[in-house]
Amino acid sequence: MKPSQQAIVQKTDGDITIRDVDTTPYTAWTEGIFLFDNERLETILDKLALWYDVELFYQNESVKNVCFTGYLKRYDNIDIILNAIESTVSATFHIKERTIIINKNEYTNR
Repeated sequence: MKPSQQAIVQKTDGDITIRDVDTTPYTAWTEGIFLFDNERLETILDKLALWYDVELFYQNESVKNVCFTGYLKRYDNIDIILNAIESTVSATFHIKERTIIINKNEYTNR
């Protein structure tokens, strides 16, 4: 294998496929970056909850399916990260103690 390649092994027959990949999603953490590429808000917030040791409470289940693309500094204050996400998707965040309350913003053009 060469740099920027990925090997995929088929469980059924052991076949190995090698393909060129963009390594950025796999290495962004080494640069102190959260990188999200059209990821569901639920997946993103699960990662943030682990990183910042907070709980999540969804007031609206459908907000979990809202998608976000962007990169954010891993060591920023969680308020900064949530504000950045909120400014681009149809969701609102409120922090109460160690819980992030998430709601879908129905009145946005985003």
